[in-house]
Amino acid sequence: MLCRWLPATISISLITLAHTCLPALPVCPPGLECTPAPPAACLLGSCAKQQQLQSNPCGAGCSSYEICTQKGCTRRKAAHGVKTFQQHPVVTSSPLNPDARFLTCCQSLAVGDACMPTCTFDGFNKPEISAIFLMSSQCPSTGLAPIFHCAALGHNHTSCCLASNIHPDCLHFCDQEFFNFEEVDVRHLKCLSQFDTIRSCFYNHAIRDYYRQDLVV
Repeated sequence: MLCRWLPATISISLITLAHTCLPALPVCPPGLECTPAPPAACLLGSCAKQQQLQSNPCGAGCSSYEICTQKGCTRRKAAHGVKTFQQHPVVTSSPLNPDARFLTCCQSLAVGDACMPTCTFDGFNKPEISAIFLMSSQCPSTGLAPIFHCAALGHNHTSCCLASNIHPDCLHFCDQEFFNFEEVDVRHLKCLSQFDTIRSCFYNHAIRDYYRQDLVV
């Protein structure tokens, strides 16, 4: 008999009964777990395969603009790429111009060689970005996130984009304070028609920032 029944005159709590019977209750075999899981035994649940946690959640590696955490790959803080070359500046007699900052940021984020021509404001143009969007460029679509981040110099340009009537579905391209970049899909095709406006927000900010630095030097 699995359980030792106590006299009926004694009030038996569920906890007492559980402790009395628990040693004889079936336990799920190795490799299985009880769902739902009562303590120590499969009392009311059923046995199911355990979900094994990966000892290394980033075993497959992360992209150049992500870092590995306990929860997996996480996007770096958007200003990271910009700050990387600011913390290790190139020795020059004057501040880096917008194109030099753009290019150095791409280099610090290990943007692929096929994408490097896009890392200047001349190369960051509608035909080239359209080609990357439509996957007809040698630069893969995965290069768009660091390219947009570096073009924005890690800043949030949402206010400029709102003032320029950028479509709501495209505003995440404007905010590069964090690597705010979604997977490209058909929703974003409308954004190509507004690319030049977004680029102007990035470029005008870069020019103003450059001349502010020049005045300080």
